[in-house]
Amino acid sequence: MYKIVDNLPIPEARKRRSYPFRSLKVGQCFLVDCEDKNHERSVRSTAHRLSNTTDSRYTVRRIPDTEAQVGVWRTE
Repeated sequence: MYKIVDNLPIPEARKRRSYPFRSLKVGQCFLVDCEDKNHERSVRSTAHRLSNTTDSRYTVRRIPDTEAQVGVWRTE
């Protein structure tokens, strides 16, 4: 069963991240400090989706010797 609750405030909406994919020229990259694995998956998913739906191609790699940083490169 579901419990009906009165006067529960609506939580704040999470801010949507904005990555500069479309600003990259071929050979350029940007770095992302990932907060957690879900954040990293989000970056990878966005790069994959844009690679499949635009004429641009992107690749994402972890940056060595960092805790949770990834780089996103435009390859085409």
